[in-house]
Amino acid sequence: MKCKIILLVVFLLLLCGCSAEVHLSFDENGIKEEVSITRFADQNMSKTMVYNQYREFIPAYHMVEVPDPQPDIKIEGISYYNRTVTDLGNGYRFLYSYTYPLLSYNRARSVKNSFKSPYISKDEEGIITISTDKGGNMLLTQYEDLERVKVTIDTNGYEVLESNGVFSNGVYSWDFSQTDNTNSIYLSIKKKVEDSSFNKPENLDQMQEEKKEEENFLQSHPFVVIAIGIGGFFILLILLLKMKTHKYE
Repeated sequence: MKCKIILLVVFLLLLCGCSAEVHLSFDENGIKEEVSITRFADQNMSKTMVYNQYREFIPAYHMVEVPDPQPDIKIEGISYYNRTVTDLGNGYRFLYSYTYPLLSYNRARSVKNSFKSPYISKDEEGIITISTDKGGNMLLTQYEDLERVKVTIDTNGYEVLESNGVFSNGVYSWDFSQTDNTNSIYLSIKKKVEDSSFNKPENLDQMQEEKKEEENFLQSHPFVVIAIGIGGFFILLILLLKMKTHKYE
């Protein structure tokens, strides 16, 4: 799902031995896509060149009519990925992120540039389906220097109905590489219904049982209740009389 990988390749004129990781996660706002690219300087590209190769302003949606402008500037009315850069000493890690409304992810630039027939839907029962064709990732065929793309999808909080990905710790993953670019993505999920028992105090049953026993006792011993009430009345009366006596002293 996090086909963010695509965008990096499309925006670069040169890719030398690069790999990319694309991560997707779901929240109340839709799908958050994060594309992580790590690139180190080498004999063919200085650290400064590496930094300048990765644009700051990359449109989040697929828009052929709006090319990447030169210089690297924003155009009013266009939605862009958020870019953060981490200095690794001899290179950089670039992270591009954007949160899409669920059904708008079909129009994500990364998705359109990576797969011929991507499909994202949500039916009336709340089942979310994400799938791609079996043609692999198109960026790997267009850019020979792009060695590998890994797509991961976080399914925590969701029931997985069906998937062809590799599962580990709540995350499904798909690998695309120059040596094996025949993979496809399929995932069908549904949000888990919160179990109200999770919010139930551990000792709730015991508390309810003790309350029930107390109510039964009072119902079966009405004279005890009356005695306690009369006793309390006399104690209060005595205390008031003492306070009145001290006042006049």
